Amino acid sequence: MIVGMGGGKGLSQTILALKQQGFDFGAVVETTDNGGSTGKLRDLFDVPAMGDIRRVVNTVSDSPFTDAMEYRFEEHAVGNLVLLNLMNLHGFSKAMQIYRKAMGLKQPIEPLFNRACDLVAEFEHEKIFGEVQIDDTEGKLLKLSLSPNLPANLHAIELIEAADAVVVGPGSLFTSVMPHFLVKEVRNAVSKVPLKIYVMNITNDVAPVKGFKASDYLRTLKELGGFVPDKVLVQKPSMGIEIDIDGVCSDLSQTEHLHCPKKLGEVLCQLLR
Repeated sequence: MIVGMGGGKGLSQTILALKQQGFDFGAVVETTDNGGSTGKLRDLFDVPAMGDIRRVVNTVSDSPFTDAMEYRFEEHAVGNLVLLNLMNLHGFSKAMQIYRKAMGLKQPIEPLFNRACDLVAEFEHEKIFGEVQIDDTEGKLLKLSLSPNLPANLHAIELIEAADAVVVGPGSLFTSVMPHFLVKEVRNAVSKVPLKIYVMNITNDVAPVKGFKASDYLRTLKELGGFVPDKVLVQKPSMGIEIDIDGVCSDLSQTEHLHCPKKLGEVLCQLLR
């Protein structure tokens, strides 16, 4: 079992890459997003962020209803509204499993948290609350924490503990990748996985990582999250991130910001087989 960890867009490409290569896969998806449709539904109904995990499920689903679930109705993805109804009836974790199975997915896709949770970042001169706001703030980020400080979804921990390898990322460093490693149980579970792979972003995508080199990503993961990968996949030729580490270099890009599942899958296949 290969377990992907991250946020919506980046993790979707990783999970699709694993699927295309025929791997037995699962995923743990962060649930701290406070923007867009997800953010509005969170404010109205005090529910966990469902948008990223919906995106991951729909990306790898072969269901004929995938496009319908991604259709926007008065700015809300239909899948988010379906999940909101299921949450009201069954709670978040059960709702996600019902949705996943309804979309024809047998593989486990688990939320990081089962309750509403936000990120809080301490920069040099200010404290910023919320994932969207953090990604828009320039400056040196010194500390990242959760509000409230929740335990991880037990099923997510069990999934990681059963993994032969984890593939972390790609995704925004502080808001898609780091939330996983703010939880002690997740850090402990990941540390015991035999192979840990980190897929670095193609470019410095948001304000807090402006000017980051590849080594800055790894330093941040270690200092703030205690995560040290065994293998690091980096984009070459560089599209803005200076490569100053000994990583697995390859052209993994589909666009400037998005990884190509086929290219990513071929490289992962070499590392995981």
